[in-house]
Amino acid sequence: MTTDKDNQIRNPAGGPMLRTAAVGTKLLLKDESIVEIIGNPGDGGWLNVRYLQPATDEYVVDEEEWVFVDDVKDYA
Repeated sequence: MTTDKDNQIRNPAGGPMLRTAAVGTKLLLKDESIVEIIGNPGDGGWLNVRYLQPATDEYVVDEEEWVFVDDVKDYA
């Protein structure tokens, strides 16, 4: 049985391919926060995201932030 996670585009190392990730894609960050992409300039470095489930009190639900791709753990 395949899951949505299996259908996501992966880089050769098995991590998420974020350069072409669409707006609306949900991601799991390394701090265990769940975010949704609201902007992707396609530069392979930065993503504009909205927090759906923050892992810490540092961020709140619906807060927007730019995150670097190294902070992304996987697709959520």
